[in-house]
Amino acid sequence: LKDIVIRYIELAGDATRQGLFSDAELMIERAQFVDEDHPAITQARIDLQEEINSGDLFFKLDDREFARRSEIARDQLKDIARQAEKHNAFFLITAPNDDLARWMFSVMREAVEGYRLRGNIELTVRTSIRLRITRN
Repeated sequence: LKDIVIRYIELAGDATRQGLFSDAELMIERAQFVDEDHPAITQARIDLQEEINSGDLFFKLDDREFARRSEIARDQLKDIARQAEKHNAFFLITAPNDDLARWMFSVMREAVEGYRLRGNIELTVRTSIRLRITRN
């Protein structure tokens, strides 16, 4: 049972990083159902609340538009890149495959030519972008 709880907590952490807060809460609740006294649950709740309060920007993107690499997808990426530049934010691109993630990054980079975008790519089922807003 301990492994099940840990897996739910890992899934909650993944969802939290992607800004999928309701999914994260659901995973924490499932972990709690398996073992309500497991110490990792408390930390997962704290981590979730900190992310909710982070002020970061989360963009859940239409998987179909991005798979097609449509003009709508390109426009969204350009807008997100401009916001990253404005806020001097780090990005986290999540995508189902490396090819799509790299395309997303290249469109963003072209939109803010001369500005150095900084961030990471993570392969997941959903397509999304998180802009981590730096605090002064």
